[in-house]
Amino acid sequence: MRILFVSCLLPYPTVPHAGGADLFHLIETMGQRGHEVHLVSLTQPGEEPHVREMQPLVVSLQTVTPALSWWQKLHRAWREPPWRWGRRARSEMCAAIQHVVTGGVDVVQFCWTEMARFADAVSDPVVVTVLDEVDVSYRPLARALGPDHRRVRAARKQELAWCRRFDAVLTRSEADRAALAAHLPGQRLHVLQPWTHVDAFGGIGPETREPGLVLFCGAMDRDENADAVLWFYRGSWPRVRATVPAARLVIAGNAPLPRVAALAADPSVIVTGYVPDWGTVYARADVCIAPSLVGGGVITKVIDGMAAGRPVVTTSIGNEGVDAPPGAVCVADQPDAFADAVVRLLRDPAEWSRVAGAGRAFAQRTYRWADNVDRLEDLYCDLAGSANRRPGSPPPASGRQRAWRRR
Repeated sequence: MRILFVSCLLPYPTVPHAGGADLFHLIETMGQRGHEVHLVSLTQPGEEPHVREMQPLVVSLQTVTPALSWWQKLHRAWREPPWRWGRRARSEMCAAIQHVVTGGVDVVQFCWTEMARFADAVSDPVVVTVLDEVDVSYRPLARALGPDHRRVRAARKQELAWCRRFDAVLTRSEADRAALAAHLPGQRLHVLQPWTHVDAFGGIGPETREPGLVLFCGAMDRDENADAVLWFYRGSWPRVRATVPAARLVIAGNAPLPRVAALAADPSVIVTGYVPDWGTVYARADVCIAPSLVGGGVITKVIDGMAAGRPVVTTSIGNEGVDAPPGAVCVADQPDAFADAVVRLLRDPAEWSRVAGAGRAFAQRTYRWADNVDRLEDLYCDLAGSANRRPGSPPPASGRQRAWRRR
């Protein structure tokens, strides 16, 4: 099958920004399965070496660097008017998409909500179009401002209008899928679980953990991660330290915002910055935390902590997309209760083992990347053979095929 991915973030093996890892591994896996993969991506200055890293994985790769930085695109552009992207960038993106589509593709998948603005570059009704929401963007905004706030209503209206333009919409969690389903009756909605470290972390054992080391991981240039770790540090960490004086808090992730970097002045806190090897970091952890306040999609730090065989403490919002059962994760929404859950795991070896074991079993049972890609292939095939294909166009091969013939 011939697949074009259109992205606002360039994926590559060491991608530091959230979301890029999913797309990188999807491109890699689809290529390994014999699909003909193309990529059109927005980039930021300085990513030229990473463009070269991606080229062996795809049949064609075209990039466009707009005036906006990737950070602006990721956090604001989905709800801003198209002119903020720049006419040159929009023209170049549409031309690049049209060039690949004209050469022959079966599926065009637009990755991240804001890329829906380029859907009109695909005019051939035979070509399947898919929008990968990654996160349903209006939901975190609704939590922050309230569901009836004018900004939330405008964002929801725009996002739902974009979703209706596609043959199918992908979400990362059942919670996000259900939220869209309430507004999009009849729309084809599919859960594409995120790529995680379930396979890579399967060999991490309890013997490498450092007693008292509490780990928070994430892209630390994102406000939601900064707000989460500061909530924990201010409301829960003093209570943890009062009971376990030797406890240390490690905040690991790329480009920490100044308010996070400032926490390193506390001798009990380590702020690492960019981490080249996440396995090493998780192997040292005693307890992992994910005090998420906003949510949306799936909080992969929860899954990765469980996959590493470490007990995880999170909030109800943090577990919403993961949907881990009681016993596989500890859930607490108030600072004192969150601190008590961390302390209990640090001091009770039996409780530590029970939660760590149940969490790892859940992650390994639920987040299987190969099965996930199987389901996505089935979706592509089903859409390509549906009634919206132009009359007289050839039907696709039936069923899932590990080696698609190239046409």
